[in-house]
Amino acid sequence: MKQILNKILLLLVLVALSAPSCTRNNGDIGDWFGTWRVDELLINDEPDPDYAPPYMIFKFQSSIVQIIWPDEANHGAPGCTGTWHQDNDKVTRRFDYDQYAPTKATHLDVVTTLEILKLSKSKIELRYRNDNDNT
Repeated sequence: MKQILNKILLLLVLVALSAPSCTRNNGDIGDWFGTWRVDELLINDEPDPDYAPPYMIFKFQSSIVQIIWPDEANHGAPGCTGTWHQDNDKVTRRFDYDQYAPTKATHLDVVTTLEILKLSKSKIELRYRNDNDNT
C-alpha cells in the first residue's frame, strides 16, 4: 500500500511541475507575451484628444493578438482578433476577417506594420506611420 501512495505522490508532483509550462501555447514569444494596456496614442507627436480611459488593451499569445476596449457602461469588452509576427524591429498585425477587423478608434488598418521603438518585459513603444494619411 505504501508503494502505491508513493507512486501517486510522485505522479502528483510531476503534474504540478508540468502545469506552469502550459501558459504559453506554441512556444515562448518573449517580451510580447501577456496583456498590455495602451496608455497613450500620439498623432503627429501630440496626444490623441479622443483617446481616454478605459484604455485599449493588447493581448498576445502565440501568433494571436487581440485588441479589446473595456466598455464599463455595458459591462463588455468589444474588440478585434488577428495574427502578428515580428521581423527585426518591425511587428506586423493582420486582421483579415471582417468580423474581427479593427475599428477606427485603433487607427490601425487591416494589415499594419509598426516600428518597435522599445520592447521590454514592462514597456512596449510602437510607432505607426500611415502613408495614406496626410496628417
